[in-house]
Amino acid sequence: MARNDNPHALRLAEALRTVLGEEAAERVSLEHPLSKSADADRKYQWARSVCACLDSTAGADEVRQIRRACRCGDGRTMAQEIASCIARAGSLQEGCALFSQKNRYAFLEYVSNRELRFGYHACVCSCVKRAEGLLPLTWCECSCGYAEAMFRQVFGEAVQVELLGSTKAGDDRCAMRIRIP
Repeated sequence: MARNDNPHALRLAEALRTVLGEEAAERVSLEHPLSKSADADRKYQWARSVCACLDSTAGADEVRQIRRACRCGDGRTMAQEIASCIARAGSLQEGCALFSQKNRYAFLEYVSNRELRFGYHACVCSCVKRAEGLLPLTWCECSCGYAEAMFRQVFGEAVQVELLGSTKAGDDRCAMRIRIP
């Protein structure tokens, strides 16, 4: 029996357990195992099969909840960097510009005092960034979970995050709309 000890697979199982229950978590873990020793191609194939499984067995809102719960971390370091840029610049608009100037891999664009664009110029997902090929946007919803946690720290309240595009889905950058209440 294949081992299912990869951190991505373990986060997925926990998210499934929370959203759909123990039975769903067990079934997906057994049908789609991923070892921590998996190479880039195996991780990519696993991600594709997990997306197909989720999209065929759960509703869109449940899939979004599951994938967002799979986020890698809470974004604390980047949240501190963003907050520092805003404080230093003296305004949200100038803070976004300062953050984007300082970062080669991430961007933060000001749209209004209630809306920002955040994202990456290339895939940063430790599971699939080294693999060739495209993935459904479903896979990248974990980035929205990361952004929700990160911007909650920046603004001290929950934000709404919408996935706009992903390099792994064929877009030129990974982008999210951040709505600030």
